[in-house]
Amino acid sequence: MLLLPAIAAVLLIKRARQTSQRPKPSPISPKHTATRSVNANMNVTVLGMGGASLGDLYVKISNEQAMKALLAAHQHHINLFDTSPWYGVGLSEARFGIALHAVPRQSFLLQTKGKKTTTMTTTLPSLQLRCPPALRLFLLLLLLLAILWHILHTFLTTAFLTTAAS
Repeated sequence: MLLLPAIAAVLLIKRARQTSQRPKPSPISPKHTATRSVNANMNVTVLGMGGASLGDLYVKISNEQAMKALLAAHQHHINLFDTSPWYGVGLSEARFGIALHAVPRQSFLLQTKGKKTTTMTTTLPSLQLRCPPALRLFLLLLLLLAILWHILHTFLTTAFLTTAAS
């Protein structure tokens, strides 16, 4: 019996929410588009767009999605953009360059962490076992035993296969 009034109340609340005419907030409020002077020729918005997500930091996105996001930010008067060579190993910088190439250069400020380089190392990191020396010795002997077993197994398998074939 008490369930019926509760369901009616929920339905009335849903209807009231649907029919209420609340003004939708703008995607970017005026306080975010306030500008600060960088130099005599350029004012930048207080709110900028960072490029880590455009380097596929959290989720892999397509080039088209990245371009649409950058151009939408610029169309909504965001003119401060930040990226780095470390965001997606240069992917973010490349996407910024391609997208912002279509807009006038004087209309935005692009900052990057230019002193960082993305050279890749070809050396493997050293294996450091943080354990007691006895356990380290045991693990190394176990590894050596596995390698010797693999060599012996390969040798015996090929020796028997060549003998059986002839």
